[in-house]
Amino acid sequence: MFDASLSGFFSQGVSQFHFIRPQWLWCLLLVPIISVLMWRVKNSANQWQSLISKELLTHLIVGENKSTKAWPIILLGVAMSLSIIAIAGPSWLKLAQPQYVNQQPVVMLVDLSPSMLVEDVKPSRLAKMRFKMIDFLKAREQGLTAMVVYAGDAHVLAPLSDDNKTLISLVPTLSPNVMPVSGSLVEEGVALAISLIEDQGYKTGDIVLFSDGVSASAEHNTRKLLEKSTIRLSVIGVGTSAGAPIPLGEQGFAKDKNGKIVLARLNPQPLMSLAAVNQGVYSDLLLSNEDIDTVLRTCLLYTSPSPRDQ
Repeated sequence: MFDASLSGFFSQGVSQFHFIRPQWLWCLLLVPIISVLMWRVKNSANQWQSLISKELLTHLIVGENKSTKAWPIILLGVAMSLSIIAIAGPSWLKLAQPQYVNQQPVVMLVDLSPSMLVEDVKPSRLAKMRFKMIDFLKAREQGLTAMVVYAGDAHVLAPLSDDNKTLISLVPTLSPNVMPVSGSLVEEGVALAISLIEDQGYKTGDIVLFSDGVSASAEHNTRKLLEKSTIRLSVIGVGTSAGAPIPLGEQGFAKDKNGKIVLARLNPQPLMSLAAVNQGVYSDLLLSNEDIDTVLRTCLLYTSPSPRDQ
């Protein structure tokens, strides 16, 4: 047990060992050069032996003629090396460095209107949206994220936090069937998302809307909310322009007042218009992650300071 503890201590020490000023270690390259030069200078007296006879040289050299010894130069080289290493600052203690943590607030606004059950994309708009939301949460490594759902009214499913794992666990439960009121009031969802961000003291933030469309009145009301705020809205459009009927379970498909089956089509133009109000972006839901990457890049264009820093 003692040996294991000692081994752990030394392995941890080796892993933490570092130099505070490692650039000084380059000076170690000069030590052998200086040592060679000093050896040549110290040994210069012996070079006269090749020019003057030994009998005459003994009368010309003042003092005792001793052979040149290497140990003083070696000692000096070691001293210089140790001095350079000391200046480089060897250390086993690493001080905690302040790191920037992105606290940019993002609210995922999820459309749970009945049209999300349409199957113009397989297996359905709802299923494809769920997969895309999970991909989005996995790709968003830092920052605070909340989730708001809406249909005929809006509800906070999760407040702002950095616990994306909990949000991912909630995604499979999303369905129009869990909403108390049927409808598609995106403006209520946007208003609730804005209040979530501003109530936490943030002046800027992002709303990422997953939706298959908005009505003309909802677009007008939502635009008015966004124009009064610095919160940015980006949109991922779910569905196709061809559309498909809205399933109503045993009742068949949704019909208009004339009894004709309603085709729920994705109309991206109103969604693009809303995204453009505060420099947000729009993207269709894609098989690749290019849609997510586009939205995440936009979310990083500005960063909200923490309320404590404001």
